[in-house]
Order: sequence, then C-alpha cells, then structure tokens
Amino acid sequence: MEEAIDPKTGKINWDCPCMGNNPKGPCSELFKRAFECFVKNQESPEKCTNKMQKMQNCQKKYPRLYEETNNN
Repeated sequence: MEEAIDPKTGKINWDCPCMGNNPKGPCSELFKRAFECFVKNQESPEKCTNKMQKMQNCQKKYPRLYEETNNN
C-alpha cells in the first residue's frame, strides 16, 4: 500500500501498478470509495466494511477483469 499513497501529501496514486485492475472498469468507483475509506480509517478499518462488501460484490460479477487482483 505504501507505493499507492504519497507519504508527503497522503494523496492516492490510482495509477500505481500495485492497484492492479481495481481502479478500472465497472467497479472502479466502489473500489476508490472503499480504498479511500480504508486509508482514512486505518485505526478503525471496520468503518469501511460496508464499502468493501459492495466493491467485492461488484467484482464478483466481473471475474475475468478482477481475478488477477483478487487472487493476490
């Protein structure tokens, strides 16, 4: 996750290869909301459970697009 976040600004690099296909495709906005939530709530990640579940449910509908990042 370190490469995905600029330590000086806290800004998320959506183009980081470490993100895989997550920031692209039909579930990209759900992923971005969930990831932003996780970054902001690292001390209480449970606050992001609902967003993560919505993202995962979406990604299950497109296994070919998201299978690479889901298996890592």
